[in-house]
Amino acid sequence: MKLARSIPAVLVFAALVTLVPLRSHPQTPPRQDQNFQNCVDGFYGCNRKALTAAQRQELAIISEDSNFQDCFNGFADCDHTKLTADEQRIVAAAAHDRNLQNCLSGIGECDAAHLSDAEKEVVAEAARIHNLQACLQGIGDCDHTKLNEWEQKAVAVAQRDHNLQNCLEGLGECDTSSLNDAERKEVARAAYSRNLHDCASGLGDCNPAQLASAAQPSPHSPAPPSRR
Repeated sequence: MKLARSIPAVLVFAALVTLVPLRSHPQTPPRQDQNFQNCVDGFYGCNRKALTAAQRQELAIISEDSNFQDCFNGFADCDHTKLTADEQRIVAAAAHDRNLQNCLSGIGECDAAHLSDAEKEVVAEAARIHNLQACLQGIGDCDHTKLNEWEQKAVAVAQRDHNLQNCLEGLGECDTSSLNDAERKEVARAAYSRNLHDCASGLGDCNPAQLASAAQPSPHSPAPPSRR
């Protein structure tokens, strides 16, 4: 049969394939455009010797532009020695603007020695406003000694409002001694309502003893008459 005759030929071919070693294909060098891109990106696969004269010139321009951007943004990779005179003036102006912005915002490093007299006045006014905002909001560092008379009054009102809000919400610090009688009743009512909600919802903050010992206070309704 033809099938029986073809079997030995298949076996011989398979044996030859296993005996003949497979030759590995030599690795092809990176393409010219890929090598240039590796050099532009600063990757390990960059081979500067394989660049053309035009590519080396273009790479030098890209490197100069990248260094200028680093200097302009105040990055540590900046090499000032590679800047032109015009670039150095631009970079110095950018550094001055960043320092002024830091002084105005109170964030980052501020070197007041590099500010003009007019800039120092603006920065001082900005610092006064930042301090007033911190005192009014109760957030951050507040220096009451730097507040004038009307600012101190405004801060006192704001602090009263913050304290009342904390007492009503049961959050943060609550000084009940600074509340008047009406405010204490509202705070007690808010606490009762929160506890009632927690107990109805099955939350862990529920205090059943408060529900059993007191009815919900209502400052708008008259007190029930006493029984004799």
